[in-house]
Amino acid sequence: MKIAIVGGGISGLSVATFLDFRPDISVFEASPTVGGMTKTQIDEGFVRDLGANGFLNDEPTVALLLERLNLDNQCVLAAGGSRYLLHNGKPVALPEKPPGILTSPLLPVLARLRLLIEPFKSVRKNEQSVADYLNHRIGKGATTALVDAMVSGIWAGDIQALSMQAAFPRLVKAVENEGSLYKALKAKRASGTPAPKLTSLPKGLGQIAETIAEQLGNNLYTQTAVSSLCQRDGKWVLGTSKGEQVAEQVVLALPTQKCAELLKELAPEASNALLEIPTAPVAVVHHLFDLNDWEPPTGFGILCPRKEKTSTLGVLYTSSIFPQRAPHGKVLLRSILGGATIPNFCDQDPQKIQNIAWENLKAIFGDCPAPLKQTVEIYKKGIPQYTIGHSGRVERIRAAIEPFPSLHLAGNYLGGVAVKDCVRVAHEVASQIRQSEPGSWENRT
Repeated sequence: MKIAIVGGGISGLSVATFLDFRPDISVFEASPTVGGMTKTQIDEGFVRDLGANGFLNDEPTVALLLERLNLDNQCVLAAGGSRYLLHNGKPVALPEKPPGILTSPLLPVLARLRLLIEPFKSVRKNEQSVADYLNHRIGKGATTALVDAMVSGIWAGDIQALSMQAAFPRLVKAVENEGSLYKALKAKRASGTPAPKLTSLPKGLGQIAETIAEQLGNNLYTQTAVSSLCQRDGKWVLGTSKGEQVAEQVVLALPTQKCAELLKELAPEASNALLEIPTAPVAVVHHLFDLNDWEPPTGFGILCPRKEKTSTLGVLYTSSIFPQRAPHGKVLLRSILGGATIPNFCDQDPQKIQNIAWENLKAIFGDCPAPLKQTVEIYKKGIPQYTIGHSGRVERIRAAIEPFPSLHLAGNYLGGVAVKDCVRVAHEVASQIRQSEPGSWENRT
């Protein structure tokens, strides 16, 4: 075995794909199935994404991944539809275009007026929390009413703790280049670049992981936990639940805590920095309904700001976004609950979490009946939080493993938490491995 990939989530599987499923690659996954937070379950015609429910189609490396898997012609675009924000307990449609917020009931008059002076605010380049950065740019009223819910929808995070520079680097750079948020958004519209669209596959996002697993064949070892990692005679020795394995190069594509455990003796500074990265626990609850019992909401979904005092971060109208996700005559909704501001929420009994999710639905939609069925997936160590100082922590991690050029890291704590970010980082890792083997095999991009 030349290359050992530890972790069978989207990051590790993507590295294997970008290395063309070489016969000298082995992928080790502790659980019985691959996919990590991109798994899908199909049951009686219902397609339920247990974690991420798609990817934005503006990342070239995702297109490359799908092409290599012969899945590029199977992509399914999300249907259009209004987005809603919970406001005083009721869903209120978000404006389709930014100027519409100036007449929206989502903001009080003073908050709307405050938006008008955003182009004249100074550009601060020091690291700030999302709250501090946007309070300065658009005012506290708009930040609390609008941004809090949107950030929760992406990060399940706390805008008081997340680093604006680490969590939204492209937006920060655009503001620095243009001089204001308004000018940055205007420049983007003027560029003619189409807005990215949520994209998935007929069998859900898990179809990617399943396809890669098939390609790996006997080189994929599920239910094989890696408990130790060391160097011996210039090679890597992995202690696994099925005995020692030896490799020339290793890719750790693991959650931060598990990665820290493997690096504790080898690179203690990296291990310590990994343990400093907090995670937000989340629960994903799917609700199945019969159309004869209820006329469900239409559109894309609803986000819930913290000021609404609900444990639900958002609700996606899954069978409206992707009609193929539910059989004819049935409805599938998906609630995301918990997050960084309710750190103990996911410690509750799974049945209780499902009940809370339904109670929250009834509070939002007064006529919501009892679901035909509910399922829950709980991630107690869910989404890495790019809090203040995150970029420095990543630099410490990279510096600590620099003495080991044949050791590589991949995962959602490095370059973004979205699926497309994980794939992009995986492509970078595969490129590093190829470059370390000049002339040994075909250099493909």
